[in-house]
Amino acid sequence: MSKQPEQAVYDRQGFGRSLELTEMSDLSQVVPELPPARGDLIIRKQFPSALFGTHLASDLAMKGIRTLLISGATTSACVRASAVEVMKLHEVEALAALDGNRQ
Repeated sequence: MSKQPEQAVYDRQGFGRSLELTEMSDLSQVVPELPPARGDLIIRKQFPSALFGTHLASDLAMKGIRTLLISGATTSACVRASAVEVMKLHEVEALAALDGNRQ
């Protein structure tokens, strides 16, 4: 049984795929079947949480958004970190898309 690319990265690095998820990595690109719509907010992040070091929290507050649907490449790291932070610090309900995450 061969390893999935994600497992190989995890085994080789020992820290999981987050080390491979740079902006230019194929693993961190928008899925072609779900391109951003006109007016969608694009957040470029450098840390597991989409809120840390970005303008996302202020954008949510400014627009009065109280519920956030989160998806991403690493459910156990980045999606979780974003969900925990937005719920604890910003009192926004966070939902993770069951089949909208790569891992």
